[in-house]
Amino acid sequence: VSIERKTTQIGFFVAPNMPNVSSCRNITVRRLVTEGTIADGINIHGAHKDVLIEGCHIENAGDDTYAAWSSGPDAGLTNVTFRSNYAQSPRSPQQDFAVACLAMYGGELVTFDSNECVDSPNGTVKFDTFLPWSYLNATPLSLLCKKRTNCPTMGWFVPGAKAVINNIMTHGDVGSLCFGDGYEKELVEAPDCRRE
Repeated sequence: VSIERKTTQIGFFVAPNMPNVSSCRNITVRRLVTEGTIADGINIHGAHKDVLIEGCHIENAGDDTYAAWSSGPDAGLTNVTFRSNYAQSPRSPQQDFAVACLAMYGGELVTFDSNECVDSPNGTVKFDTFLPWSYLNATPLSLLCKKRTNCPTMGWFVPGAKAVINNIMTHGDVGSLCFGDGYEKELVEAPDCRRE
């Protein structure tokens, strides 16, 4: 599928599900191509399971190029794989927050395998959380809040959460390989992301 530049908010979006509502599973997206979206290139948001995003080519996303968001601490996003994708020049719509080629906002298991990132000055892989939306009636997990005294979250990381990063290629103006609020040091199975 090819999407004309700046004609869609997000190239592919799996919407967040409300608590106690069924999530999606067994989703595959292959060969999606776009040269510009208004927001994320691809966003998997909710408690979805068994998702594969593969062989996509996204340039000039208006936010993170490939993003995985969890919707709650008891029903986290799990087994999401971004494999052999290309990301170039993600940018922030307000220029006041960091965007990345690849992003994980909570969940249980997200794998970034053999992806290529070009010109992402903030960094390649981002780990972060945000303030909770009103429909989330849960207490933030303390597992990843060791370095902060008050840690309300919207991107929920479940106990034992991890990100697996293999064979990331970066080119051009690229910041740190992995960045966030310290979460990458707790989560990531990738030696390069553990550098001090």
